[in-house]
Amino acid sequence: MNITENTIELLADLCKIYLSDEEKKDMLTSIQSTVECMDKLSNVDTSNIEPLEHIVTFVNVFREDKVKESMERNIILSNAPQHEDGCYVVPRVVD
Repeated sequence: MNITENTIELLADLCKIYLSDEEKKDMLTSIQSTVECMDKLSNVDTSNIEPLEHIVTFVNVFREDKVKESMERNIILSNAPQHEDGCYVVPRVVD
């Protein structure tokens, strides 16, 4: 893939950012090196590799829900700066 200064200007325009001439040159060098690195992947022989549906191979890793005792509410609320009717009191954040 050929990346030119025009490509950089188009990308900057699409991103709604201003790039100086020096920044354009730096960006061009950076993107060109990234594209060259990605182009190396096209040389890798993948003919004997089966395609993956998903990178993670876990199957049904959910655990069964079990009801168990919790801490007492008054112990939990003892750390709260304010509480009322068994609940935390917090400042209002939405009008």
